[in-house]
Amino acid sequence: MKKRLLLCFYFIVLGSFSYAMEDPSVENINWGDCQTVRCNPEKYTCSKIEIFENYRRPNNQTKEYENVDQQDDWGDTPLHRAVESDNVDEIERLLEKNARCDISNELDQTPLSLMLNKENYGAHLQRSFIKHGCLFMRHYNSDRNRISFLLQNNAQQFNKIIETSIRMEDIEETIDLLRQLFFMAKNNTKYTQGGTIVNIKDIDCFIKIKLSDLHHLFGESVVNDVKTVVDLYKPAQFFVELCITTLYDRAEETLKQYPLLQSDIRLSRYIMSELLADDDEKCWKFLLEHKFDPKTLHPYYGTILHGAASTLNENALYFLVYYGASVKAEDSSGRNPIERLEISLRIPNHKQRVLFCLASIDKALEKRIHSLERSLGRSNELHSLYLMRSCIRDIIKK
Repeated sequence: MKKRLLLCFYFIVLGSFSYAMEDPSVENINWGDCQTVRCNPEKYTCSKIEIFENYRRPNNQTKEYENVDQQDDWGDTPLHRAVESDNVDEIERLLEKNARCDISNELDQTPLSLMLNKENYGAHLQRSFIKHGCLFMRHYNSDRNRISFLLQNNAQQFNKIIETSIRMEDIEETIDLLRQLFFMAKNNTKYTQGGTIVNIKDIDCFIKIKLSDLHHLFGESVVNDVKTVVDLYKPAQFFVELCITTLYDRAEETLKQYPLLQSDIRLSRYIMSELLADDDEKCWKFLLEHKFDPKTLHPYYGTILHGAASTLNENALYFLVYYGASVKAEDSSGRNPIERLEISLRIPNHKQRVLFCLASIDKALEKRIHSLERSLGRSNELHSLYLMRSCIRDIIKK
């Protein structure tokens, strides 16, 4: 400021001096008084130059600090007021300055609760919050869709809905929500403040959640376990499509790229469950040759072999039994796959297909017995297989 004032004095004096040098009519200049210049009254009028002490810098030089979370007498922050007045531009500006959206006022209202209590959950304002690291998930009072609940307790609830879903499409919405959460968490690394989860009405609000926050809240191993299924859900769907369309070379490449499709029981169960409707010989030969577990348990059928018996999938039965599926395993009603097929014989239009299925199992047992005889000789397992084969032949004869 002092430098600016000195510059003003300098130019005033310099200007007056120039007039004095150029105009001989100037009678007197009082150089000690910078506020008054006396001139020749015949030619000039006296003028007074004032220096204003309240000089202010231009707006673009303002460096005043703005506390975007400053609360007024009612506890409202600027973000409270912007949300109440539907001022999208102001909301964007405040969020850009990292204004907090979880501060409560005297009525225990936060900017988020004010927004979500508006018509249609404040959808016209949600976009601004989502743009700045927030995510809103409505769970319809159903634990199945409540993501924070599914991640709790070592992800048991998440694994349960995977386990009890014959088709993973049954939980496609949940998988999609989790994918959105992980995508947002990855992009939120720019925020230094800790993320939080707030439940408002029937909505889970994820506020600037990062992967590190999810690890802290639910455990790193749990989050990584769930993320594995979420990340591989689309590749698993793609793999199933490749098998259905008999593109086994590409299916093999997909397995090499995503080996967990075969080794993770949740994913391999989904794939085999989806392909139970595919009776193509090459399909099931491909799966079993690539180490898909023939003894895989199934939440509804009992085992994947029970599933093949229920769908009368002749080739699936053959390759599952040949590669080691247990024909003695029981489902929840205490029946083994052979007994389940025997029940299907009572349905007239299923009789021929059931007989083909039994013949396929008998053929697989025969080859399996020969293979075991060469490697093990006589054993209890061989004796059990002989008995089962005898039972199947009796059923076919009847």
